[in-house]
Amino acid sequence: MQLRSIPTRSMRFFSLGQSALHRQLNGIFHGTELVIMDIDGTVLNNTIPFYWKHMNITRATYTNKPHWSANECLQYFEKIHKEHGASWISRQHVMAAMIEVAQHDQLIEVAIQTFYQSFANDPHAPSLFPHLKELMIRLREQQIPVMAFSDTDHFLIDTLLAKNNIREYFHNIVGETRKPDPAILHAVLAQHPELPQTTGDHVVVIGDNLATDGALAKAIDAKFIYFVGGVKTVQRQQAIDNVAVQQQNGCVPNDTIVIDNFNELCVALCFASLDSCSNKFT
Repeated sequence: MQLRSIPTRSMRFFSLGQSALHRQLNGIFHGTELVIMDIDGTVLNNTIPFYWKHMNITRATYTNKPHWSANECLQYFEKIHKEHGASWISRQHVMAAMIEVAQHDQLIEVAIQTFYQSFANDPHAPSLFPHLKELMIRLREQQIPVMAFSDTDHFLIDTLLAKNNIREYFHNIVGETRKPDPAILHAVLAQHPELPQTTGDHVVVIGDNLATDGALAKAIDAKFIYFVGGVKTVQRQQAIDNVAVQQQNGCVPNDTIVIDNFNELCVALCFASLDSCSNKFT
């Protein structure tokens, strides 16, 4: 197994010395032609309360029922997950439950547009994780395209990335992906000949969910960077242990890296750049 953990500042990040640090970081982005990045919990922090704020605004518009609490929202999702056996839930399912109509009711599409308008007009937005924008800048400097790949509705993630002035750093944005099924990913790649048409270790997946992002990376034979900086209940060592179990079960790639700070990847790209320059003169 090739599970690697990269130390942060709080874990002697700079006391390792450049040679030891280089050995740990070397190879993460070597030969990378595409980065596939999850959005909720990876790029954007604490998105769920923001989504449900506007779902409840829409609910109030079409019903006289009280707002759903966070616990009621979670209970609904758990119910749908059990019924459908998947992590992905369509916006029609969600809206039908919120305004309490049958799933075929024509009012659903009207309510969805109300939700979109409320969402887009909100001057606030969930924030980026620290060092995320710096990472995107460095990926662009290395000419590595980044694809936003999320189970969330395309309009929502596109809007939030634009609100955070980071939309331009993504080569393309794909929502409602139904991870970990790679079918939509392959369909998107086929529509973009400028991107690699085959997957493998020249592709890096970055995400905060082993069951979706990690499993997607496994399905396409890619490297996986498991970000746990936004999961307060999961510590780095616990995450490493969880990954080891999933590797033994064949659910995530052997080439998996656990990080809790995007500054770690910025450093990795710096070393990748130095290696590239060094190779030109050897």
